[in-house]
Amino acid sequence: ALCNSCKLHGRWAEALYMMAATSRQGLELDNFTCSALISVCDQGTPRWEQAPWLLEEMRQRGLKPNTINYNAIVSSWCRAKEWQKPLLMLSEMQVPGSMPDAVQLVISYNGAIAACELDGRWEYALAILGDMQRRSLQPNEITYGVVIGVCRRSEKWEQALCALSEMREHRLQADMICYRAAVSACDQCGEWQWA
Repeated sequence: ALCNSCKLHGRWAEALYMMAATSRQGLELDNFTCSALISVCDQGTPRWEQAPWLLEEMRQRGLKPNTINYNAIVSSWCRAKEWQKPLLMLSEMQVPGSMPDAVQLVISYNGAIAACELDGRWEYALAILGDMQRRSLQPNEITYGVVIGVCRRSEKWEQALCALSEMREHRLQADMICYRAAVSACDQCGEWQWA
């Protein structure tokens, strides 16, 4: 409850103090509380640079970060337009012995792709999509929607249409947002005949 209150009011410093105080008082933290603390760093005046410190603090306390913790950090980095950091986080999540839940891992990949969209890094977005497929993870509609959005923003109409086509191959239903993004990518590049 205290974490949520800190998050609601953007009181990241108080949340970090609370984490330090639990150690001094011999109180235990769990992954849920740590995710809430990480999320606090994303509110109000974003302090995304504190999020990895919280992850390390978890490890020092004997907690094994899970995909929910990682996703909270990826979300924080996306808002800060730190597109490179989620890519590093994905490789950290692949450490042997850390078998993240596939659904949560897809969410992590989607977050990394979204971070690429904010900075127009379409090449990385497509590479992340390829990495998902190499790891036998099933991209979902959100994955492709974000990839198409990155391609639209970067004026890569051919890649946007390829992603749309790939969705159909995987029997995923494209929504109006995906179609609009693909059409917009074609239109921006003067390739309206493909739209």
